Amino acid sequence: MKRDGLPGDVVSCLLEDGSGDLWMSTNNGMARLDRAALTFTSFSVADGLPGNDLSGWNACDKAPSGEMVFGGFSGATAFRPDQVSVAETQPPVLISEVRLGGAPLTPSELHPRGIRQEAVLDVPSGRDEIVVSYAALYFRAPSAVRYRYRLQGLDADWREVGSDQRMASYNALPAGAYRFEVQARTGRSGWSVPGAALTINVLPPWWQTFGSGPRRSRLSQPRRSSRTGSA
Repeated sequence: MKRDGLPGDVVSCLLEDGSGDLWMSTNNGMARLDRAALTFTSFSVADGLPGNDLSGWNACDKAPSGEMVFGGFSGATAFRPDQVSVAETQPPVLISEVRLGGAPLTPSELHPRGIRQEAVLDVPSGRDEIVVSYAALYFRAPSAVRYRYRLQGLDADWREVGSDQRMASYNALPAGAYRFEVQARTGRSGWSVPGAALTINVLPPWWQTFGSGPRRSRLSQPRRSSRTGSA
């Protein structure tokens, strides 16, 4: 059952590998039970399955070589359990676009020191809406990627979202310095540390850059006329 760590509630077929671990097909991918640790590891289309629903046929077999074959509504898959890699590298993530007040920045404005370098952006007063888009460089199964992001100086914790939400929007940020950070992960990888980052400096209105009160410009001060006497 899902509450026990299985990816689905319906188990269709079950086989034991040479190490004594149990492999099973379900209605939501496959799972391996480590009988020593009593933990499940799930596998999905991101790992090469033809589909997640492998129930219905109750079809599986193990060859003398150790190769296993599982079939179901989504098709069939064959593999050697001793060659299945569980660990997965962290997917790199980058900031793909930044919009200020609805207008996109040019690539040179967004990544002045290269696409993998952190940019520092000065946001003029009045361009209130800031939209940051991001993407992970993971093409095996993009829908399996999850993201988390935060704006240091505003967010106390990370905000975790799925692959269908690849942008963060902020409105009317007070003047100050902020740092946007975003990381990505797949089903079994850790978060891509440090991920991608963008420093955002929201500038105050021009009238707040002077003193606490109004100041007259020297150019507007009246000039005092002078007279010269005749000899």
